[in-house]
Amino acid sequence: MSVFNPSLVIGDAYRSVTLRTTDGTVVTGLLVSRDERRTVIKTQGGKEVQVPADEIETYQQDKKSLMPEGIESQLSPQELADLFALLSLEKPPENPDNQAISGTPEKLHRR
Repeated sequence: MSVFNPSLVIGDAYRSVTLRTTDGTVVTGLLVSRDERRTVIKTQGGKEVQVPADEIETYQQDKKSLMPEGIESQLSPQELADLFALLSLEKPPENPDNQAISGTPEKLHRR
């Protein structure tokens, strides 16, 4: 369900935040830490941005997921099948000890 409607249920670890600094900079990403001195946000690409608390003008938790919506219209049927095959693996595809998660349809993974 999260692939087709990514904003329906967003786990706390994946809920993005957006802040605006006193100089007008907008930062959006995943919250790493926040205390009285600073806020650290992990932005797209894995870069961590540290913003001193006294430079934060606004701070809010986002209601929409960072995961793109409408992915099913951007992928071919084969690409969508490949995505689900990848998501149903216990470990990265190159791991020789990999197995499909219990309950995965047998035909999803070609052997």
